[in-house]
Amino acid sequence: MKWIYFVIFSLFSAVSYAEPLNIVGQWQGEYRIYVYHNGESHKGLASLMFTVTEQDKEFLHAKYVWQLNKANVAKPDVAGKQVKGAEEELLGIFSFNEKDITFIETEDNGVLKMTIIDNDTIQAVYHENQHHEATLYRVKLKRVK
Repeated sequence: MKWIYFVIFSLFSAVSYAEPLNIVGQWQGEYRIYVYHNGESHKGLASLMFTVTEQDKEFLHAKYVWQLNKANVAKPDVAGKQVKGAEEELLGIFSFNEKDITFIETEDNGVLKMTIIDNDTIQAVYHENQHHEATLYRVKLKRVK
């Protein structure tokens, strides 16, 4: 009976996970944004510069700078203030499949879900909902450097 436990333990201890793709660097994309604020909804155009500054196996540290198009009437909320652009810090983690990543903003409750398409392309979907505001967008990011 002891040998069965040994075999089972050996099988589970032999399981290893592949190293995730190194995504440290800058990624850039343009997107449409949808904002709901105080009973009104607005759509507009924006751009995003996403920088992964640190990667330790499955854990990631990043920041992004986003900017709304000048003609945009949508004004997302950052830490309780309506703005047309901001720099925000994020913490991230790879999923077990090593292709999906979840990032959370450190200053509010925004969540960015990403999927690695290839070495130079990441697709992302963002959502945030707080107080009387909600923000949504999706963006295809291309590696810049």
